[in-house]
Amino acid sequence: MLRGITVTGGYATGYGGALYLDGDSYYYQVAVSVENCIFHHNSARAGGGVFCGGHVYSTFTDCIFEANQTRVRGSGGGMGCASSFPTIVRCAFIGNLTTGLSWGGLGDPTIDQCSFSGHSGYGLSCNTGTPEITRCSFFDNGDSGIQTGYCAPTIEACAFWNNQSTFGAAINFAPEVSALVTDCIFYRNVAGESGGAISCDTDGTVTILSSTMAYNEAGTGAAGLDCGSAEVTVDRSIIAHGVAGTAVVGLATLSCCDLFGNAGGDWIGDIAGQYGVDGNISEDPIFCDPWSDDFTLQSDSPCAPFSPPDPECDLIGSEPIGCQPPTAVLPPAEAASWGGVKALFRSQTH
Repeated sequence: MLRGITVTGGYATGYGGALYLDGDSYYYQVAVSVENCIFHHNSARAGGGVFCGGHVYSTFTDCIFEANQTRVRGSGGGMGCASSFPTIVRCAFIGNLTTGLSWGGLGDPTIDQCSFSGHSGYGLSCNTGTPEITRCSFFDNGDSGIQTGYCAPTIEACAFWNNQSTFGAAINFAPEVSALVTDCIFYRNVAGESGGAISCDTDGTVTILSSTMAYNEAGTGAAGLDCGSAEVTVDRSIIAHGVAGTAVVGLATLSCCDLFGNAGGDWIGDIAGQYGVDGNISEDPIFCDPWSDDFTLQSDSPCAPFSPPDPECDLIGSEPIGCQPPTAVLPPAEAASWGGVKALFRSQTH
């Protein structure tokens, strides 16, 4: 057990500038718990702050990984893992160079209630395994909030905003993924080319459920979703108000979806024939206060559960009902005598 320590200025020529954990083999496993620790400004070839090697079963809770760096791009500036099984809860990865958290090899990480912000590269990079990423936030990252390849992630109840990349500013699904994205929100992410919210690079399967993509932007392609050559299914989701780019590029199967107000078009291209069928609509979702990043729905939203023009569809998007329609406010009536009323009449007729 490590608790309440701060490690700063650590350096390793190999792995783990502040902390190196390694079980070496299947027969020699390590279990470690780390709580309320800070790893700041450490450096290594991989795992600038912390490195977890073979068959390490680690739990990191309420820790901060800030301004650590690696000398190999994408090898985990804050934390790097290889063939290990970390559980990471309520940790903050801030401004590590270039990636907040990365892993490869065997292992199935569990990441819950963590934040990833201010990285020049990926917030989180996953290249193997079946990670579970829940209730996390990804913002202000310079090369995608999440990058994945050759893995099967579940990404649930996460928020992505102000991330940038050439493709897939919030999430870039690279080759051969089998991914589930559910109850997530994506807003104000910017892709230089395509996939302001999500890009699917090549072959794989991606399922997107009950998610909201709003005010995202792309240079030439999709403000919302670029399907690439992946098999993509989208259900009960909103893609709206894309600042530049279309709602979707490529072929996806959509149901109970609202595509509206995207600068480059909504139901166009390969998905044009799906408009008006299977509960698919193009109506203003009526967010409560998007300029204050409140994307809950007004009660009369067409995306509210079982509402016209989609009475067969449950809630569309990631956010619940959050406000009522505005009502007109009349000025208070002024008391007046009958004599005053007659005087007013005379003044208007003479």
